[in-house]
Amino acid sequence: MKEGLRSGYDGAPTRRRESHNAKPRGRAGSVPGVDRAWRLALAHALQTTLDPGRTVEIFARHGARVVAHDSVAFTEGEAAHEAGSGRPGAGRHDIELRLEERRLGTLTFARRHPFRIGEIRALEAMSADLARPLDNALRHREVREASTRDPLTGAATRALLEDTLEREASLVRRHGGALALLMIDVDRFKEINDRFGHPAGDRCLAAIAECIARRIRSSDVLFRYGGEEFCVLLPRTGEGGARRLAERVRSAVDALRIPAGEGTIRPTVSLGVAAALPGDDAAELMAKADAALYRAKRSGRNRVSAAGRSACDHRSLKTTR
Repeated sequence: MKEGLRSGYDGAPTRRRESHNAKPRGRAGSVPGVDRAWRLALAHALQTTLDPGRTVEIFARHGARVVAHDSVAFTEGEAAHEAGSGRPGAGRHDIELRLEERRLGTLTFARRHPFRIGEIRALEAMSADLARPLDNALRHREVREASTRDPLTGAATRALLEDTLEREASLVRRHGGALALLMIDVDRFKEINDRFGHPAGDRCLAAIAECIARRIRSSDVLFRYGGEEFCVLLPRTGEGGARRLAERVRSAVDALRIPAGEGTIRPTVSLGVAAALPGDDAAELMAKADAALYRAKRSGRNRVSAAGRSACDHRSLKTTR
């Protein structure tokens, strides 16, 4: 499912009164308000951003000068980017946006009262001018996300970890608050590759990443640190909460069973936990988590070790964070 682009009223669905899917037509200079001056102003404004959500917002603001509306929502898949404000009403008009053979999504205009025929013509004419700038923004987002996501596991990349950890650690140093880091290593991963083959090893890594991702909050970030190592950055989380999460991850991975040919991979992970102390920078937090992971590996693997503590299973820890 694609990320949605939304800006607008409080999210209650509008009643479908008018719906129209159409490939945006060419320039319609005869449509009142959608003239050369309007198009030039819109094009100039859209040159200031390559963010899809911001693109929709700028279009909505300029479009409101031609046809009054409460919101404009661009929907990709099941999510949307919306621009505007106001309460749901009877008026709704949907336009399917296409650029040549590429379907971009659905643009939905909404307001409290129905759109008139002349206003619908104007909406369609305006939408034709949004297609190419929005396509550029969507493609730019795809490239940006591809450069920061590991293609095998879907986790964020190590380069993004370094930037994000530095930013979060800096915020904690300046303003206080909690920050924790988990370092996770797949135990005996070389043996998995040697026994089951590298394709099976790749499937194992992807399954472990998915298992971790299902157990963290939306505010937490999973990174692939390299090879069979992962990191999870935990904003607003102290050592106790980080240790409990680490144990939940350890236990969940321990229960994984991954078919591989005629055999089954039964992976385990070791985890190092570190919480930021006053004055810690990103490098210090990373070093503490790495040292804790090393202790967990030396203590027998399939363990959780917190910075400054001995490695243990933490099986008696509560599972709430």
